[in-house]
Amino acid sequence: MLIGHYAPALLLKRARPDVPLWALFVAVETLDFLWSGFVLAGLEHVRIVPGMNASNALDLYDMPLSHSLVAAVAWGLVGAAVGALAWRGRPGVWGVAGVFALAVVSHFALDLVVHVRDLPLAGAGSAKLGFGLWNSRPTAIAVEAGLFAGSALFLWRSEALSGSARRRFARLGAAMTVGCVVSYFVPTPPSAAAMAVSGLALYVGLVWVAWSAERPRRA
Repeated sequence: MLIGHYAPALLLKRARPDVPLWALFVAVETLDFLWSGFVLAGLEHVRIVPGMNASNALDLYDMPLSHSLVAAVAWGLVGAAVGALAWRGRPGVWGVAGVFALAVVSHFALDLVVHVRDLPLAGAGSAKLGFGLWNSRPTAIAVEAGLFAGSALFLWRSEALSGSARRRFARLGAAMTVGCVVSYFVPTPPSAAAMAVSGLALYVGLVWVAWSAERPRRA
């Protein structure tokens, strides 16, 4: 899953309008940020196998540090600590901590829906989970695009964004929904390193776009 991971960020933004959207975009993709870094560092591994499933060519056979259930919970606690530190001294600090924890852990829950059995419970040798929606590309596209588009509409209809921010966010949401569909047909990068680098570039770019959509415009 890619764009669908941002759906929880949109829902949590409506629940806590005081939390910047860009920060929530970072939180929901924390596990993928880590995965990219771990792959580049040689701590986790992926193979490019054409025809691995109907949606992509990724054989994600080794990612216990970033994408196991135990790791997701641990990184969620780190996210909660970061949120508590960022909001220290302000009302609702523990609520913000909970928002960041949920955002981080939501990544594993959504991956569980689409991934084939490659999400470990704990270490590399533990049982692996995955409901396998990637085995049906039309179903995976419908679920992911629908999840994101529905969450985007839910946020857009709220008062969590200012008038000008709502207009910019509407364009962002439409572009990301289209990008979600397109991503299922874009060729997989030729190597693990290329995959990790392209992923990092995309995640950082979307964080910047979220910041740009929400920041006040000068008159």
